[in-house]
Amino acid sequence: MTIASGNDHGTGTDGARHRADRADRADRDADAASASAAATLRAVELEVTLLLRRADQATRTQAVTGLDRSAYLVLHVLDEHGPLSVTAIADLLGLDGSTVTRQVIALERAGHATRRRDDADRRVVLVAPSADGLAALARHRTARAELYDRVLTDWSDDDRAHLAELLHRLNQDIDTHRGEAGRP
Repeated sequence: MTIASGNDHGTGTDGARHRADRADRADRDADAASASAAATLRAVELEVTLLLRRADQATRTQAVTGLDRSAYLVLHVLDEHGPLSVTAIADLLGLDGSTVTRQVIALERAGHATRRRDDADRRVVLVAPSADGLAALARHRTARAELYDRVLTDWSDDDRAHLAELLHRLNQDIDTHRGEAGRP
């Protein structure tokens, strides 16, 4: 039995040409996939940058609540975890201790937090939210939740949940990357 002319894909000149064509197509497909992946990453970078700018502009709730973003985050951590040392707050937020110290001092001056010695280890100073701080945090959360409720009004519950899940995953992956690369 002989191989019909033009069907010889494994041997001879036609087979070599067929293998070369497949390799060229694979290279073009890989180049297209690489270009598509690069374009996607550019789009992610731009959209995150725009999101941060727009979210900051849209959620300027400091006038209503007296809290800036830093104060909100420190109070959030304290509300979630209870009294903590500056070092523990810094670790949870991925910040330098000196940065958190400045934020705690500002919170204390505003009446939103208190500092006291740890009864178990007198060398440690614990930071706790004050009643006024928790009230400001609640007002801030309410104002932001109302804003995002209006922004996402046409989104389904599933889309909202998916957005929250993807944002959480992005934040976790950024924290993981920062941990691997060291803090900036």
